[in-house]
Amino acid sequence: MGRASKTSNSDLSPSRGKICDHELTQTLHAACKGYVLGTTSQRHYYLWDDKEKGVHITTAGEIANQLPLNHWKRLSAGQGTKGTRLYDWAYLQWKDVETSQYHKDQTGLWTSGLLI
Repeated sequence: MGRASKTSNSDLSPSRGKICDHELTQTLHAACKGYVLGTTSQRHYYLWDDKEKGVHITTAGEIANQLPLNHWKRLSAGQGTKGTRLYDWAYLQWKDVETSQYHKDQTGLWTSGLLI
């Protein structure tokens, strides 16, 4: 795992900006579908910086490098030809969206985040 923490988790607060394709997420929300979107380490994200009191642009790779070690969890992806396939995963919650924004007869929250 060996990732060094450069900032605290509170430094990585979500902004109101786009975290993925707006049209795609709107379509999925309207259809009441849960989802996880894959991305590359070079994908850009808008984050609120608590220290600087402003939005800055970063990449998924930079976010991964800044997460504290305790955010990472090693999980098995099953058996491979050379034994158990272990991967390190981290989840950073972005924001909650009220489902009633998309469906008047629905209640509850959709939680969005970044799975690395």
